[in-house]
Amino acid sequence: MTNSTRESRQRKFIRDVFPYHGQHMASAMGGFTPPSIEGQVAELKESFRLWQQVTASGADTAITESSWWMARITDPHGRASMPETLATTTQLSAFAVGVLGQLLNSGAIQWANPEMKLPDLEVEAQGFTVPPTTKLTEDEEIDVARLLKDLDDE
Repeated sequence: MTNSTRESRQRKFIRDVFPYHGQHMASAMGGFTPPSIEGQVAELKESFRLWQQVTASGADTAITESSWWMARITDPHGRASMPETLATTTQLSAFAVGVLGQLLNSGAIQWANPEMKLPDLEVEAQGFTVPPTTKLTEDEEIDVARLLKDLDDE
């Protein structure tokens, strides 16, 4: 495998893990030069498409549950606060989606239903700004925490 192939895969991994900020992170972390605005829009759509496929296939449930369990395993004494545990769960879930993308791209695995119906994506290229992620209110975070706690109690 050539260095340029490895670098291309690394850049794609960063974009898949962080769809909103992947272009900037890849530039900052790996020194990768972003492509043209049109190329960035195409890459953003590709990363969002992966996340849509994860959700449409139902893999998101397994990823979230496994990430929650791993977050709990890495904190055996329960010292992390619930927001810290949720943040770890989110990071592990994003990592899992990035790994899944790498496995799909390499041909090591494939979707059971590659023809799954997905909504069309609309991404605007005006200055290439992407809407920020939605911040949950404290009540919503507590509800998410309760749901994850229920998983832990099962």
